[in-house]
Amino acid sequence: MASEAAARRRRHHALAVPLPGQGHVNPLMRFCKKLAEQEGFTITFVHITGAYFNFQRQELDGKQKDGEDEGVMRLDIRRTHVDMPDPSELGSLDVGAGPIQCGFAALGSISPQIEQLLLQPHDPPITCLISDVFLTGPTQSVADKFNLPRIAFYTCSQSLLLLANYIREGVMSLEDVLKALEARERLKDNIFKEGLPGLPTIKVCDLMEHFQENRFLYTNGFQVMQETTSKARAIAINTFTEIEEDALQVDTGIPIYAIGPLVEPLENELNTSLLKEDEACMVWLDSQPCSSVLFVSFGSFAPVSLPQFEEFIAGFLSSKQRILWVFRPNLVKDAPFTTFPEEVLSKFHGRAYVTNWVPQVKVLSHPSVGGFLTHCGWNSTLEAISHGVPMLCFPYIGDQFLNAKFIIEEWKVGLGFKENKESGLIGREEITRVIQTLLETEEGECLHHKADSFRNACARSYLPTGGAFNNIQAIVSALE
Repeated sequence: MASEAAARRRRHHALAVPLPGQGHVNPLMRFCKKLAEQEGFTITFVHITGAYFNFQRQELDGKQKDGEDEGVMRLDIRRTHVDMPDPSELGSLDVGAGPIQCGFAALGSISPQIEQLLLQPHDPPITCLISDVFLTGPTQSVADKFNLPRIAFYTCSQSLLLLANYIREGVMSLEDVLKALEARERLKDNIFKEGLPGLPTIKVCDLMEHFQENRFLYTNGFQVMQETTSKARAIAINTFTEIEEDALQVDTGIPIYAIGPLVEPLENELNTSLLKEDEACMVWLDSQPCSSVLFVSFGSFAPVSLPQFEEFIAGFLSSKQRILWVFRPNLVKDAPFTTFPEEVLSKFHGRAYVTNWVPQVKVLSHPSVGGFLTHCGWNSTLEAISHGVPMLCFPYIGDQFLNAKFIIEEWKVGLGFKENKESGLIGREEITRVIQTLLETEEGECLHHKADSFRNACARSYLPTGGAFNNIQAIVSALE
């Protein structure tokens, strides 16, 4: 009987399709690696290429070419790609559509290419689809056409998924959410909703926001949730019980498997970084004292205004702490420079290392890192928690506000900044104060201890008795 079960497992071959953004590609590859570690499970990983997203991505060279990765042959992970058209080539866009709406319109046109991949001969044959929740439109239709089960992969928190589900169920009105966001600056500290099962009290400032595209963002999310719940086999979500137990206990009408935290480094043939990583920063970290470095990264998308950048510089200098700063060429809006000014770097007198991009998981696991100033993207949040690194929260967009709420108020593994009400900026004195609180005070020590307890919980998740380990097994069984 055992050999028959193993034979059934060997027939699984998943076509995996991530949304083409760093925070979506990395965790899906990590999930695929976990699946490929199951006996006989084959993965074909589909990169969506195209200039629209404007990533400085590495070429599809030997590490990302079509076919199998030689270094991971034993896992049988293969790669291929489809091309996404430029939105300007589409004739069906609404006048005045924002960049996110344009991007999703272009992504919605990839269904024929996914179909072509499925029509190609595969050994073993494709037996299921795994795709990002936000690719439900172009991939669920293909799964239905080929009568394949689809696992929807969600790269945000279960709490955000629950909020979307409450809109879908009519517990919260979409119009009420949009009205609250229109008055966000005036009402941000007001309670928006309390008593929602699985969630803490939600203030207006905690709601997901995308400035000029709120209506599209929420309407699209509502539609995606509707179709996912009604048609997908299950949702696999990058979270774990110890941080979202209440939210995970709420029935959303579809099986949900917490398979996180998906945080292991992706190296060599499995590397999915869309930017070239500077490994030399690790040598610099090796020369710094334990827990002395503040790691600063705002992810691959979030910008910083020039006035806010100047406040950060002044605050960092005044704090007299060591800084490792990820400084993308497009980080500072409307700046007269694209690279970090040398005259500014010289003021740190060797206490700062500035680079375009780093191997973030390696950095967060380094003993010299004592804190993480972050935009609070979900992947960065999980990576910090998994390595016991407390956070300083600078959310910018989307789900980052809700993530910051959990980091500061619920999990108590981070600190926030107070804006200057007149300028709308976080001032240099506030930046200095918060950094020194984290790295020099008893309050900071408490944050480190709390973060360390979550690190231990993360380590247990993939033990044979852990939740993620068992949920991976359950997903494989659900595909039988």
